[in-house]
Amino acid sequence: MIDLEDLERLCPGLPKESAGPLALRACVALERRHSPGVALDATVHGEPQRQELRWSKLPATVAPTQDDLRVTEEGAVAIALALSARHCRWRVVRCLQARLGEGADWLMVDASQRRIVLEVGGTDEGSLGALLSQKAEQARSSIFSRHGRPAACVVRFAEPRALLQSVR
Repeated sequence: MIDLEDLERLCPGLPKESAGPLALRACVALERRHSPGVALDATVHGEPQRQELRWSKLPATVAPTQDDLRVTEEGAVAIALALSARHCRWRVVRCLQARLGEGADWLMVDASQRRIVLEVGGTDEGSLGALLSQKAEQARSSIFSRHGRPAACVVRFAEPRALLQSVR
């Protein structure tokens, strides 16, 4: 079970100031079609995983105040960070900076303190396989991938479904 309202505790290294907005956007993205308690079908490093996604139903006034693209992108980040923490034991180091050309979304470390360069993508209905390939290539091209392992996670909110994979 992934409780989106407890994202800070679930994702070591993620400050509450970041966890709150990410979780909110995941809830908005999910509530486009689903109610709290929906099942997430995920594949993590080739292994199927099924997680219940929990949150408190949002007031009807919240979704209209949010940008749809940001909701999809940042909602996917919330789910990706939760999956990587739960199933891979990765810890957040920091958000990578696009304006500095760092080339991916998140710098993480695994239990052995090895660097993971995570690129995340979200969609409402598009092909997850194609999006995963695109995001994996982005992670591979990050300057941090020279001294770390690239990884990608993509989330589709229509079902919901997620794919998380390290790139070799």
